[in-house]
Amino acid sequence: MKNLLLLILAGISFSLYGQNSLKSSVYEEYNGSTWDKLGGVDYEYVNNKLSSATYYSWSGTDYEVSGKTTYTYNSENKIFEEITMVWNNTLGQLENWEKCESFYNSSGEVIEHIVYNQYASNWKEIRKFDITHVNSNISQVNHSYRSSNQWVFDSKIVNNYTGNNLTQADLTSFDGTQWKDDYRYILSYDANDRVEEFIGESSTNSVWTEFDRYNYNLDANFNRISKYAGDVNSAHVKIEYDYDLSAQMANYAHPFQGIKPNEYVYEDFPFVNKILKETTFKYDTLTGIYKEDKKTTYNYNDYIVLSTDNIQQIQKVSLYPNPANDFIQVKGISKHENVSVYSVLGMKVFDSVINENEKLDIKGLNNGMYLLKFEDGTALKFLKK
Repeated sequence: MKNLLLLILAGISFSLYGQNSLKSSVYEEYNGSTWDKLGGVDYEYVNNKLSSATYYSWSGTDYEVSGKTTYTYNSENKIFEEITMVWNNTLGQLENWEKCESFYNSSGEVIEHIVYNQYASNWKEIRKFDITHVNSNISQVNHSYRSSNQWVFDSKIVNNYTGNNLTQADLTSFDGTQWKDDYRYILSYDANDRVEEFIGESSTNSVWTEFDRYNYNLDANFNRISKYAGDVNSAHVKIEYDYDLSAQMANYAHPFQGIKPNEYVYEDFPFVNKILKETTFKYDTLTGIYKEDKKTTYNYNDYIVLSTDNIQQIQKVSLYPNPANDFIQVKGISKHENVSVYSVLGMKVFDSVINENEKLDIKGLNNGMYLLKFEDGTALKFLKK
């Protein structure tokens, strides 16, 4: 990697090329007979903490950089700054896109995130999250956006617990006169207090409608061995996980834990043993058969790209119109893509499949900022008005 020499010169004792870190992940799609590459991620670490993740798309002949995220930690080894960069096709280089700073109380609990966007080479505050805790659990997250040099409080998540188990999260927004229900997330647990089901519902005219559902199955070690997304009685997907049961994930530096101060609030950490592969299957409602669709392979020995000389320029992916009222469209993709829409609070709103210039219906979304995320890590922001 391009930072290897600098890290060696800095005297970092943790070897980037050792056997004790997850170095890359590769995404592939099944075409009916063979697996086609989609993209992947390279991970770098400093003192066993993730320092960067570089995202690539597959051009058909080579991996091409599409973005990069860097992480900086405070003296308590907690994430302080996260900077996301995207590939600028015109300039042929990565450029800053978004920055998130995190702050903590004396107990080490995260109490605030401030998010910035890059404007004219300067960072500008655009939104923040204020987080409160009760009995070491996150009880509420307030979202505010920056307007006319002041913060405007416009939405919040209130978490409800039974003991230490989060059972329901209610997302509401302020419409100028009153608070109204937007979404709610309902969690249920097994006998070992592990999340076994997550249901997302949206509110329209005080009527709740399910839009998302996840069911989790664990092995005796509490590894996640399967995940069902969607109603298992209709069209849905299943993800299966393969492990090396002779090794523990805790003995490897990895990107799954420690980079988000409030991670794993709505699900459990899935990997106790060494994760090797995730395979996604689509359920065929006509035949009742699961068909292979996507897979992620985790590599502990090799990086995808070992030199900046191998990084190629990619076609720029963008969406329009932005801001949008009823729909958005994506340009710069060459095939159908699985995408997810997230709110600024980091909650998934819905999944979809899109093609280039195909309209994606967003009429049902509340006004505000959203993120359209691709499976290869590419993410595009848009404003719903």
